Amino acid sequence: MLYLDQGSIKLEEKQVVFGLPREVSFKGVEDYVDRALQNINLKVVYRPAYIEGREKSRVNIDGIWFSSGVLSLNLEEVERVFPYIITCGQGFDEMSASLEMLERYYLDVIANTMLRLGQERLREIIREKYKLEKTSRMNPGSLQDWPLEQQKQLFKLLGEEEIMCNLQVRLTDSYLMLPQKSVAGIIYPTEFSFESCQLCNRENCPQRRAPFDENKWKQYYSYC
Repeated sequence: MLYLDQGSIKLEEKQVVFGLPREVSFKGVEDYVDRALQNINLKVVYRPAYIEGREKSRVNIDGIWFSSGVLSLNLEEVERVFPYIITCGQGFDEMSASLEMLERYYLDVIANTMLRLGQERLREIIREKYKLEKTSRMNPGSLQDWPLEQQKQLFKLLGEEEIMCNLQVRLTDSYLMLPQKSVAGIIYPTEFSFESCQLCNRENCPQRRAPFDENKWKQYYSYC
């Protein structure tokens, strides 16, 4: 099991400001970012894991079956993957709970940006460490084909007790993570870029990272 903290991920204020969505135009954004950085303790746990079996609608990673046709297709030519969990920490949740609604919204946007930048930095670290040219990632709950319930499998793969001990992250009965600003997923080597957003036609999504691709949607769901 490998651990990273905010110091090794090295996210600076200017990176967070630059990474904010274009529609965020509230005044004093640097002050909000500085406030968030003071209360966010970004931590990551990840490890290499190996594909042990594949079927059309599920894939076995280190003895644990994950049910998703899209994930199975993306890992069709892959032997090693990198499951991970990244969190902003309990301090951010505690600070956010005491704020007015508008302030909470601003800081929520910043925390989501921190998580996204943290995931991108983790991909860079994995590429450098394991000599990979290109990687993509998938997160449970980002597609109907890979529902949020599958986070339970990721916790099992990474070790639920170890996650709780070292990251202070736990899974609720409804498969949400606490602290709230936490995300789990799988990073994998690939020759072709993939974003779950390409298979989602939801309009006006503030978290969208790529446009909906109808041809890719047909390709994946004709397989699934």
